[in-house]
Amino acid sequence: MKKSDLKQFNKRAFWIFAILVANTLGVFSQIKVSGTVTDSKKEPLIGVNVTVSGSKNGTITDFDGKFSL
Repeated sequence: MKKSDLKQFNKRAFWIFAILVANTLGVFSQIKVSGTVTDSKKEPLIGVNVTVSGSKNGTITDFDGKFSL
């Protein structure tokens, strides 16, 4: 195999590996978070905004104070 062919093969192999790693990280970064928002008397809070810090992802609590992201 010529040196230029080997260099081109290495370049392609690197990009294929990089794409596979990027796709794998995207799958594992999706985590479900759920919970209940209550006040100091343990009463559920309705309509509270729950957001992920540093993103635009969020939701509102339901009638039982529960949320899921």
